[in-house]
Amino acid sequence: MPKLTQTPFSAYAGTLLRHDQGRTLTQADNTWYTLLTLNTANHFDLARGAHGEFGQVLMNSTFTFAVAIGIMSREFGGDLLQRMTLHEIKLVKTMFAGDTLYMVSQIGEPDDECVQVVSTGYNQAQDAVVEIRWDYDLRPLSLLARLEAARAVAPTLDPDRRFTPQVHAPAFEDFIPGARHDHETGRTMLRDESIWISLLSMRQGEAYHNLVAAKALGLPDILVDETFVLSTILGLGVKHATQKAVANLGWREIRFWRPVYPGDTIYSESVVTEARLSASRPGQGIVSLETIGRNQRDEVVATYARSFLTYCRAERERKKL
Repeated sequence: MPKLTQTPFSAYAGTLLRHDQGRTLTQADNTWYTLLTLNTANHFDLARGAHGEFGQVLMNSTFTFAVAIGIMSREFGGDLLQRMTLHEIKLVKTMFAGDTLYMVSQIGEPDDECVQVVSTGYNQAQDAVVEIRWDYDLRPLSLLARLEAARAVAPTLDPDRRFTPQVHAPAFEDFIPGARHDHETGRTMLRDESIWISLLSMRQGEAYHNLVAAKALGLPDILVDETFVLSTILGLGVKHATQKAVANLGWREIRFWRPVYPGDTIYSESVVTEARLSASRPGQGIVSLETIGRNQRDEVVATYARSFLTYCRAERERKKL
């Protein structure tokens, strides 16, 4: 199938697009992706995972998202994330090592500037595992113009903002709405790592792995893969959020405001927006955060909101987790 960027979208309006390839996710994927993004959640300890909620370790949800983007970029083009307005990523069903991810996209009716798309990921049993709601920008802008347009409207940080002392591996009761946490640890992004992750997650687009092509587009270096940036921003905060959580439920309103290049250092901070007990899972609660990723110049590079399911303290002590 030709790339949709080379075909009028009107030809696909209202259709269901089945993306060509799938990707089997392995425990090796789970381990290296988790460790590379400084994520300290239990995605790499098989013995401990055997005693957890699901009897095995969960696949890192940020890697699942990275692969979903990689699979879709074959048809939607290598600059997919620059063209995307990501409204919601809903994690419908847990994935484990050995599962294979396939993607299907329902394409809406286009207008002059964008088209609404709902992309669903399925496993080998045809169970829906992830749902992505997004808009695809149809405007004929160059990659450099898209990056500059996003940078021009990027939010700024209050230099006088105050942070709340943090709790390591918090239970549900530790999340206080309104509290702002600085996740403190930074991560310098390296060129070789970004190329490796882009290729292993099936990402199309030479700006992510071809320095000559990137410079021909007017970029100073290759772009660090945005899914790697998102995963790192999340990973930096795991020790203060989902270290001993049950599961990630998804993200909302994901925005990439500035490009990240090799040598940039990423930091992360989060605000607790909601904490409520689960109506269907006794001893567990749902927490929502708004997270900001910033670079070494204190410039916002990405933002998102997410929700996760976590244990109340008494339940965690009962399970000896």
